[in-house]
Amino acid sequence: MVWRYIILLFTALFTWSCAAEPAGEVVWLSYHEYSAAVYATVHYDFQQEEDGRYTLINCANRSPEEALIAIVPAGVAMRLKQIVSEEKMHRYKEEYRPLADVRDGNSWTLTVQFDDGQTLSSSGYARRPRGNGLQRLEDCLNEVWEQAKDSAVTVNLYEKY
Repeated sequence: MVWRYIILLFTALFTWSCAAEPAGEVVWLSYHEYSAAVYATVHYDFQQEEDGRYTLINCANRSPEEALIAIVPAGVAMRLKQIVSEEKMHRYKEEYRPLADVRDGNSWTLTVQFDDGQTLSSSGYARRPRGNGLQRLEDCLNEVWEQAKDSAVTVNLYEKY
């Protein structure tokens, strides 16, 4: 009888720790990194607009009133979803903090929304999840931005949102 309860307990813990991988497509992804600087050192917002087009906002090292926005190919959504899936980001903890008291360090936030309604959200200060998922996301967004930046226009994020 005791073994039955032990097995049920481990089954419940395993099920709780293995969040379901989102099945939907990425419709919004926000990835920001901050240091001691005034503005974010990395600030990307990818989203599907109401008209179906996809845009990428870059507000790194600049005021939110002077953000840049560019239209990007729809295939970017699939690339981001692939990275999220391959890196198992749905298993990321809600928050990452250092074990020791750290007064100076970088922080980051990641939020991903899918068209099926699921949302993934994680953040950290002076600590990151294992693996290279966040770096892969940043590299992908940097690459997409490099290709789209010539067509970018200025947008005031306070007015947009």
